[in-house]
Amino acid sequence: MPDPWLCIHHRADDGARVRLALRREGIEVHWPRCVVRQPRKDDVLRPLFPGYLFARTAQWSWLRAVPNVIGVVGVRERGVPSPMPTGVVEALIAEAGGAMDGVIDLTPDATVARGYKRGDKLRVVSGPLAGLLAEFRGDHGTDRVAVLLSILGGQTAAVMRRDQVEAADAA
Repeated sequence: MPDPWLCIHHRADDGARVRLALRREGIEVHWPRCVVRQPRKDDVLRPLFPGYLFARTAQWSWLRAVPNVIGVVGVRERGVPSPMPTGVVEALIAEAGGAMDGVIDLTPDATVARGYKRGDKLRVVSGPLAGLLAEFRGDHGTDRVAVLLSILGGQTAAVMRRDQVEAADAA
């Protein structure tokens, strides 16, 4: 069985340095990044989860000593890391074209507006996070929604394409 994927928390804007340091140690690393293309503007490349990347290793105790690493998700609360749910990181890699250094394309799609109210329960129906539950927080432009994702025992704010979510009771 392969080593689990762990979520590594790093200092802001130091993802590239941490990724390089871990790869030099022979660790498999995925730092999900996305490109957003907008009409009449330059493309923007940014981390999908700012301040976090994923490393596949069973030897996690020394990771805190890597420069610019803040910690491993789960260690502070439980004393041991919280491994990523099976298939989540693999789905992120697949969404990035199957390459560890691939980029996820978040080009806005023209979608039909759906009316959600703040606090509505949603289910992610497509993309790398399909199946996760979320809570609607608000509109983010005409084709995107702000949500709170239920992941790793907590909630994480995210912005998703409107067509990637549906009401949780719809199935």
